[in-house]
Amino acid sequence: WGEVVFERAYALVPEPGADVLVEASDNPMIEARTISTGREVRLAFRPSESNWGEQPSFALFIANLVDWLGPRGT
Repeated sequence: WGEVVFERAYALVPEPGADVLVEASDNPMIEARTISTGREVRLAFRPSESNWGEQPSFALFIANLVDWLGPRGT
């Protein structure tokens, strides 16, 4: 994650029940939670305003995200 460069980040106050997945300088950058209507992931930055898409961690994150957001038990 240390190789990712952001143009800017936004203040992300973790939502109730959210797990902070990534922090930078003690600030939450990505969080995820399950709510009554499904699951959600929030980012404190726009991936298009970073070099994350060029990093191996991006493909791994997307694969894990699709698995986590997908139907259970399939």
